[in-house]
Amino acid sequence: MDEYKFQESVERKGINSFTITQNGKVILKNKKGKQRIIIFSAVAALALFVFAIFIYYKSFDNNAVCMTKSCLKSSVNLIECMNDTIDPCEDFYEFACGSFEENHPSFTASNENSWDTILTQKASAIVKRFLEEENKENEPEAIHKTRKFYQSCLDAVTGKMDKKFNTLKNVWMDIGLDTDYLDDSVPLDVERVLAKYKSNLNLDIFFGLNVYDDPRNSSRTLLVVHQTDVLPYSKNRINIVTDESITVGIPKYIDLYESLVDLMLNRTQRCWNPRVQDLLSTSQELYDLSRKLIGVKEYSYPNKSYIPEVFTIGRLQKLTDQFGGHFQFNWTTFMRELFGSTDPEVYRLVNEDDRDILVYNKYYLIDVFSILANTTKAVIKMSVLEHGLRAIDNILPIAKMDDKYCMTITKDLFNMATGYAFKNAQNDDTKIAVNRMVDSIVSAFRKMIGDARGMDDKTKTAILRKQNHLKWFIGYPDNYEHMLDQLYGELKVTEDHAQNVLSITRHQVKLLWRELLNTTDVEFMEWEVPPDEVNAYNLNSRVAFFMSAAILQSPLYYNGVQSIDYGITGSTIGHEMTHNYDNTGRLFNELGNVQPWLTDKFNKEYKRKINCLINHYDGTPVTINNQTFKLDGVLTLDENIADLVGLKQAYLAYQSFVKVHGKEPRLPGLERYTNEQLFFLGYANQYCNFYYEDPQDEMENVHSPKTVRVRSVLSLLPEFADVWSCPVGSKMNPKVEKCQIW
Repeated sequence: MDEYKFQESVERKGINSFTITQNGKVILKNKKGKQRIIIFSAVAALALFVFAIFIYYKSFDNNAVCMTKSCLKSSVNLIECMNDTIDPCEDFYEFACGSFEENHPSFTASNENSWDTILTQKASAIVKRFLEEENKENEPEAIHKTRKFYQSCLDAVTGKMDKKFNTLKNVWMDIGLDTDYLDDSVPLDVERVLAKYKSNLNLDIFFGLNVYDDPRNSSRTLLVVHQTDVLPYSKNRINIVTDESITVGIPKYIDLYESLVDLMLNRTQRCWNPRVQDLLSTSQELYDLSRKLIGVKEYSYPNKSYIPEVFTIGRLQKLTDQFGGHFQFNWTTFMRELFGSTDPEVYRLVNEDDRDILVYNKYYLIDVFSILANTTKAVIKMSVLEHGLRAIDNILPIAKMDDKYCMTITKDLFNMATGYAFKNAQNDDTKIAVNRMVDSIVSAFRKMIGDARGMDDKTKTAILRKQNHLKWFIGYPDNYEHMLDQLYGELKVTEDHAQNVLSITRHQVKLLWRELLNTTDVEFMEWEVPPDEVNAYNLNSRVAFFMSAAILQSPLYYNGVQSIDYGITGSTIGHEMTHNYDNTGRLFNELGNVQPWLTDKFNKEYKRKINCLINHYDGTPVTINNQTFKLDGVLTLDENIADLVGLKQAYLAYQSFVKVHGKEPRLPGLERYTNEQLFFLGYANQYCNFYYEDPQDEMENVHSPKTVRVRSVLSLLPEFADVWSCPVGSKMNPKVEKCQIW
């Protein structure tokens, strides 16, 4: 500090009886009537002032403020999201995220925004640049095929290539998608039609069919029947009401259907815009069936286990016969139709008399087949045709589509190949750093279990034994090139976009069934979430979790100080690890098999603890789009456990980091906050969002809404209340049982 500024600061303190020269001498100014004691008082005051400055900066960890680019970006991000007029002990979400909507408006068609949305857009930009690059000799051949597919789509959209649809016509006729199918004399033949849909279009209608690990022996896989997804177009048509009866509706349906088929496959009009969704409006019965099926698909059956149940094909047949009424679906016929043209060994496996099949939730099947039992054959046929037409519609590029459509379909069909862009965007240093963080969180978990009160040694040993089997995969596969060759090596890509879509779709179905032949190896499996998708996930049957490269982007990572990174990335790692011990994960042993492995005493105490959590969350009011809903504490249980325990693990790991490496510098502009406070601020910041879409979507999610993931989780964590000095009885430190799992 120069002499002028120091003198000015001293004068502001009311000290004016001396000056300080450049060499540090104190020159006293003698004034009449002043006592010598005034001089000594002034000097003492100066000493106290200098000491106070020293202590002030000493409290900032030796005057250390991080001024790196990452720290500056992190500070700006936090400040732009915060509303520091809010008391953090009253509403920490509003304190951390109150300005997010104002400073981060949505630039997408949806009326919502979050860091997931922002980073997804960023990831798409990275992939787009990657797809537009020239091929390189050292790249996997799969990358070149992906770029060729993307370019063929662009050419189809812009009209540079002739649109050939002979392949689609052949598929259409092979499945039998013509209006003769609606004649009463034509049998429903639903087994054959659904098998053709799956083989050619990977389309599921009334139920989904996939491959899943056997819960009794995770080293092998079985077919699994499960709920199908709810498509966005269906939810957007909830207000359709028509008085048309089926007798009037079928001729109307046939006219519209034939015109749409002609438009799609023959292109008799240069400019066209098919409206497949208008088929629903042709009869009230068809619309009612659609809404009933959507309602069943939306329902998540929260009171039932997430673990698939092992059925024999005979038992499955009895179940659907019992509730299907006149809609008799022959599962053996369906399997033979579906696998007749696939690998002979696969066909042999799935057609064994005593073969097992998994059912993800039998109550879903009961509801669907009960609906179909009360639906006329004509309406079921209309629904079958409508779904097929939608699938074909999604393949064809039309005038309104652009490069965004081509980006979307390329990422959907070549997701592991487009994810390769992130191998170039990130280097192995990131993987190494995150792996170190995982190691520290694993150590924190082991310490947490070791220190757990009321847990017997046998249980601790079993839990730690399972932890020793935990595997994790960060960023992108280590064997990426080999994996791409396995996934796309047999695939052929041409300049014909429609042909390409059908080829890759059929290829994916073929690879799916091939999984039935091999024992599962997590290191060579296809990641369920590719590296360019902003996500992390855990597989209980494999005792493994995955974290994509796309989620390791600023501001969810690279925040300059470890306090923020542990609060965000660390809590995500802890969250995924904890899924191995949540209410579902605790049923899987260290090999990923559903077998008893924990003591009865522990299970009894665990149920008491999770009931505490259920009661804490159940009925929590959540306001979205001016509508207030009550949270389902059972539906969200596993995710709430993972949030709470995962965050606690990350905090313990960060404390260990500080013990080893010392206190970190503070962030510029946020010096008033300790790094422990920044840890929780980072955790909350990752959930900043605003949402004005269909609020029912949020309330049907197994994850609690983001506001709840901040307020409720932190209010249950004693460490948060201590760090932020929240008094007992405040909203963020209520007088309730803290519902700690460990």
